[in-house]
Amino acid sequence: MNIDELFLIGKDVITLKDFYNDSFFNGYNLTNYIFRGQGDKEYTLLPSAFRTTEDNKDLWGYNYSSNWDFIITEIRNIMLFYRICNKNGLSLPQIPNWLIYNSNCNFFNMHIFKEKYLSENKNWIDDNLKELFALAQHYGMPTRLLDWTYQFNIALYFATMDSLENTKKDFSVWGLNVSLLEDLKIFSLTSQIEKKSSSIFPLSFIVPKYHDNGNINAQKGVLSLWEINISEIYEQTLQDNKLQKLDISPLEKLLITFIKEHYELYNKFIREFPFYKKQSILIKFNFKYNDCKNTLISLKNQGIDYSYIYPGHGSVITQIKKEKFLDIF
Repeated sequence: MNIDELFLIGKDVITLKDFYNDSFFNGYNLTNYIFRGQGDKEYTLLPSAFRTTEDNKDLWGYNYSSNWDFIITEIRNIMLFYRICNKNGLSLPQIPNWLIYNSNCNFFNMHIFKEKYLSENKNWIDDNLKELFALAQHYGMPTRLLDWTYQFNIALYFATMDSLENTKKDFSVWGLNVSLLEDLKIFSLTSQIEKKSSSIFPLSFIVPKYHDNGNINAQKGVLSLWEINISEIYEQTLQDNKLQKLDISPLEKLLITFIKEHYELYNKFIREFPFYKKQSILIKFNFKYNDCKNTLISLKNQGIDYSYIYPGHGSVITQIKKEKFLDIF
């Protein structure tokens, strides 16, 4: 197994013409991938909550001193989001009843969380709360989730606009092999049940209900989550009387480290699913900043623009303003 072939994270910058050239484009089966566009090719795959910005520290109160402190802040933020949305009669996903009845975000709730949640769950974020976190993330709350899309052109649009409006730098589109990774997770779970392995692949994916949100439906959004064992963190905290350090490594580093540390598990998986043998886990395409305007024109000709990605009357006006300001057309 060659790690470099599994993770094609190159530094080379290409033109869009090169990308769409048959000899290049046909080298990848992109139907198995989800995509993320970023306005600077130097950006890593780091979830918004793990970026130690002033807003994250002061506005959202994220505490980066330990895993447990960070989780407590996440709980308070998400319950505050739930409480205010519910107070205003907004549609919300179902969450556990005991959490609904104790959603005042005070110290007593943290105690209930330890007693109730940790007695029943191991992974953070738990399945019962993933949809709520995804909703909060979509409307601007920084979380440990990472946004992706099933559509390459939508990721390309986000990357191009961020480059043109903000960074003024070469931009990138990442591709993550969701089919391979979801099968790897199932394989690792099966191997653990059969006592053939003690490791479960911790990456999971959240696909929101598209019919509930026009923007998410248009963007064909999906979110990734690198899960952690919250019960283990809590028990270790009690046992050692020492808080475990928070790991804010970007996703590409977490993936590479996992595959290197679980070489045997991955090889067994490939033997079981040989059609993944020549497929990469993560790829990255870097594009030239000078291609921005032509790229947006090409995307618009294919029906991808601001008013498509954010359906609504107001978005049409925003699109007209953006195109005029950026002198695209």
